[in-house]
Amino acid sequence: MVAAIGMGTAGHRIAVARTLMGWGQGMVGCMIARSFSASASMDLLQRWPVFLSGVLAVIAASTLLGWWMMRMRFLPGSTAVWGMSPGAASAMTLMSANYGADARLVALMQYLRVLLVAGVASIVAHVLGEHSVGTAAVFPLDRPVHWEFLAATVVIALSGHVVARLARWPSAALVFPMFAAISLQRMGIMEIELTYWVLALAFAVIGWSIGLKFNRDLLLHAARSLPRIVACTSALIAVCAAFAALLVMAAGVDPMTAYLAMSPGGIDSVAIIAVSNRIDEPFVMTMQVLRLVTVVLLGPMTARFAARNATR
Repeated sequence: MVAAIGMGTAGHRIAVARTLMGWGQGMVGCMIARSFSASASMDLLQRWPVFLSGVLAVIAASTLLGWWMMRMRFLPGSTAVWGMSPGAASAMTLMSANYGADARLVALMQYLRVLLVAGVASIVAHVLGEHSVGTAAVFPLDRPVHWEFLAATVVIALSGHVVARLARWPSAALVFPMFAAISLQRMGIMEIELTYWVLALAFAVIGWSIGLKFNRDLLLHAARSLPRIVACTSALIAVCAAFAALLVMAAGVDPMTAYLAMSPGGIDSVAIIAVSNRIDEPFVMTMQVLRLVTVVLLGPMTARFAARNATR
């Protein structure tokens, strides 16, 4: 990701093919599905109030912070409202221009949040990782590979890109393979097979696609607003960290699990960090997936409502 940012800001016109990016997201979706078990699902169903509260808290905090920034005129038009949405970056960027927002600044806010969330979460994982519970999902280089299951997993990952193109829902590239893999595992049809080198390639593709969003033209356009964007995004990360602290005290969740579960957006980045740390992966992924689905369904409507009221 850092290398891609350097290439983009140096003026090189490069882009990751949509099919390759869709495959990378689909592989992350399969990785998330692999962490779920029947016993974990029962535990998650019993803790639905915790998940509902966590999802609504992050969405409410991002919406209120964006609304306040708009009222204070930190950014032009309703840019702040759309840019602070914790997920659904493509949908928010496309719709924002119709409501008086600067679509380029919205895109910068969305992808800068992913970058900052990934960076801060990596640091927190390094500090808190040794004190967390759970089992790290490691993939040794020397373990035997079931090639038929690996081929099936790759096909499932690619199917998400096809569904995303047909349904015109970018998030389906990750969400569809995840639910398909969970269903096939539960029915005993197949096992999700992942290897270190396949995941490394998928993670690299995602890192490239995020980093290449930061090109020279975009940064020059946002030069004056960049300090405010960084400050507002940092404020959202801090608020979500406070929610994570409440989750630790109220629900007994370990700190690293709580922090990743409440991280505002970038589900693929959070999943990549989660797979390498000793945390409760099903808890983190369930919270992130539920919020992603909620933002996709309600995010545009919530942003429109906040933008209209802030204008009034």
